Amino acid sequence: MKHNLSDSLENPSSLKSGDPMQLPPVLKGGWPIIGHLPEFMQDKGALFYKGYQELGSVFTVKIPQPIVVVTGSEYHQWFYNETDKSLNIAKGYEILKYAIGEIFLTASKEQYKKHRIFLPIIFGRERSLGYLNAMNYEVDVWLDRLGESGEMDIMEEMRLVTRSIAGHAFAGANFRDELGSEFWEAYSDIAKSVSIILPPNWPLPRYKRRDRGRAKIRSILGRLCQQRRQAPDAYDDVISLLLNTPLDDGTYLDDQKAADLWLGLIFAGNDTTARQAAWCVLLTLQHPNILARLQTEVEVLNDNIDAMSFRSLPLTFQVIDETVRLKPSADMLLRVTEQDVEVGDYQIPAGWRVVIAAGSSHYLESKFSNPPLFDPDRFSKERSEAKDQYAIMGFGGGGRKCPGMNFAKNEMAIILAKLLRNYDLTLLTPNPKTISVLGGAPRPSPTRISYQRKRSPVHPM
Repeated sequence: MKHNLSDSLENPSSLKSGDPMQLPPVLKGGWPIIGHLPEFMQDKGALFYKGYQELGSVFTVKIPQPIVVVTGSEYHQWFYNETDKSLNIAKGYEILKYAIGEIFLTASKEQYKKHRIFLPIIFGRERSLGYLNAMNYEVDVWLDRLGESGEMDIMEEMRLVTRSIAGHAFAGANFRDELGSEFWEAYSDIAKSVSIILPPNWPLPRYKRRDRGRAKIRSILGRLCQQRRQAPDAYDDVISLLLNTPLDDGTYLDDQKAADLWLGLIFAGNDTTARQAAWCVLLTLQHPNILARLQTEVEVLNDNIDAMSFRSLPLTFQVIDETVRLKPSADMLLRVTEQDVEVGDYQIPAGWRVVIAAGSSHYLESKFSNPPLFDPDRFSKERSEAKDQYAIMGFGGGGRKCPGMNFAKNEMAIILAKLLRNYDLTLLTPNPKTISVLGGAPRPSPTRISYQRKRSPVHPM
C-alpha cells in the first residue's frame, strides 16, 4: 500500500531521501545481536529523539527485532488512519492478550467493532456525572487517610487513589467489600508482568504469577457477575451494564467476556493515570511559579468539584496537558504491518512493528516553543500550541483513540486541585527521574513528598 506524504513535513530537511522501496535507515550504534536494546531499556525516549535528529522522520531501531519509528503530524495521521487497515493494533499489543484477553486495545478489528457499543454508554454524559461523584468521594477518603501531616511516596499514593476511583466508578460504592484485597493483589501481578522485551509465553515466574492472578480475578468477577444476574435491579454499575446491554446481533456477553472487558477498563486507566497524576504533582512542585498560580486557582473551589467547577480550572487542565506532553504514560504506540507498506521514500515489510513515540514527536520545535521546558501556558487559548490534533499522542488518535481520556483528565484535575487546596507540599527527593522496567511504561522514580494540612482552606461564600 502506497502512502504519499506531502512535502510539508515537520522538518523537511531531516527526511533523508533515498531510492524507492528501500528500507528505513537503521540508527547506528547498536550492539551485535541485541541491537539498541540497552538504550531502549534505559531511556527509549532519548533513543527515539536521537534517531529523529540523525535520520529524520522515518528510521529503524532494533531491540533486537526491527521497529520503525515515524515522527511528525502527517505520519501520525497516517498511523491512525491505517490502523485496522494496513496496520494491525491487536498484533502490536499481543503481549497484553496474555494479561487481559482480547478486549478493546488488544482486540481484532472485528472484535473491537463488536464491543465498542459499550464505550459511548460507559463514558457518556450521564454516567460521567456519576463518576465525578466517585472521584470526589475517593479523593476525600484519601486525604482524610493522609491526616494532618507526614511524608508520602507520590507514585504509590497515586496508585492507591486511582485504584479506589476506578473501583468505585466501575463497580459501585461497595467495591471494597465486593472486590477485596485479593483482587488488587492479583491485579498487581498482572500489571507487573507486561514487558515488550520478554516473550509473553515463556515459563517465567512473572508470567506464572500473571496467570494465577488472572484466574483469581476471573473467579472474583465471575461471582460479581452472578450476583448481578440474580438481582439485576439491585445494581447499576459497569459490570451490570456489560451483562445487560445487547450486542448488535442481539446476543449478550457471557460472564467471562464481561469480566475481561471490565478488567480491561481498569487496566487501561489505572496505572497509566496514576503515573500521569504523579508527574502532575512533581512537575508542579518543581516550578514554584506554576504552583503559586495553581494554589490561587483552586483555593476558592467548593468541596465538591463538579462539571461546572472545571470551567474555573483552566491552568489545572493546562498542567495536565503539558504533563501528558512531557511525561506521557503512553510514551509509545505500537502497530504491526499487515502487508508491505510504503511510507515516504521507504518500504516497511509485512510483519514489522511501527511506532509513534513521544520522545521524538513531543519535542518538535516546529510544533512547540522550547520543547524541553515545562510550560503549561503553551496550551492556553492565547497561545494554543496544540491546535494540531496529531501533535500530541498521549491518548492516541483516530478510531482507536482512548475513550477514557476525559475520565482520566477529570480524575487528575480533582486529585491535583483537592491536594493543593488542602495541603502545603514540599518535594523532598531532588530531581526525580523517569524509570521503566524492561522497556515498559515510564513512571517517576521513588519520590518523597512532605505534606502539611492548611489551617483554614478558603471556602466560597
